[in-house]
Amino acid sequence: MTDYNTYDEGMAQLYAPKEAAMPRTGDISTNGAGMTCDESGRVVIHHDPTTYDVWDEQQRARSNGAHYLDTARTASGTPLMGRDGLTDESIVTLRDGTEARVKDLVTAGILTKNPDGTFSEAPSPKTAQDKPRQAQEAREELLDEGNEKTLHALGHMVDQSTIYGALNRLAAGDDIDSYIGRAASQVGKEPGEMAEIVGSLRSHFEAQAHRAVASMGLDPDQCFDWVRENRPRELHKAIMDHATRRTTAGYKALAGEFMADLDKVNPDAILNADLGEGILEARQVGNEIVLKTASQGEITWKTAVKMGLVKVGRK
Repeated sequence: MTDYNTYDEGMAQLYAPKEAAMPRTGDISTNGAGMTCDESGRVVIHHDPTTYDVWDEQQRARSNGAHYLDTARTASGTPLMGRDGLTDESIVTLRDGTEARVKDLVTAGILTKNPDGTFSEAPSPKTAQDKPRQAQEAREELLDEGNEKTLHALGHMVDQSTIYGALNRLAAGDDIDSYIGRAASQVGKEPGEMAEIVGSLRSHFEAQAHRAVASMGLDPDQCFDWVRENRPRELHKAIMDHATRRTTAGYKALAGEFMADLDKVNPDAILNADLGEGILEARQVGNEIVLKTASQGEITWKTAVKMGLVKVGRK
């Protein structure tokens, strides 16, 4: 069986075709006493008389289907036994290999700190499609192999405060120039080069988000314009979920809300669309779109959307 190290592959992808810089080796004092890093980027924590191989333990946890909160360790590298030991400063490893402090995940709205001091995942907005969404969220929606390797390498080379600071600003629609500079310094590249890498990754994530909305028969540009104006907080959460949980479910939930409002936003898109099997006719009556259906008789557009009877496709 081939020994395949995604970290090394990610390093090669990130630096190609330029000469690759060697990762830091030996004692990593900034990450806590007793931590060493070899030339492959593998981190080992030494606690006499035993050692703790971070990579092996994290991979074992993920291969066993463990939740990312079960990969938690202290800031000095000591693995935690159970989630009850989580603190604001605890560090966890997300599904894509990115490391993050618990308090940064709370700030990003991914985790919630409970009154008893424990932590749990923040609830997603309720929709009529909760069960399908839960099944979808269980499947990570990844980019192509090359971009995944680049993400993995960046997750190991750039500190979590820089990553989450940049994600929060991106989700808010703000520039991230200062974070680009910080990341470039940590990776050993020029800011312009790092901006190109981040820009390419961002374009692939945006394309994935647009495909998710288009799969519902909607115009992605029109949908996201409406969402930015009417659901900015929910969009921020959807973007963070996309980056950290690798799911587009948040966009689809927002697209469902946009679809329910489509009779006001763009009624012609309904009147000129193929609405799916069972919809016999669509017509405008005053300020409403009324549908003639095979099973429910005449109902309004919003009612049909809530019942899941319609889709929007081209005639």
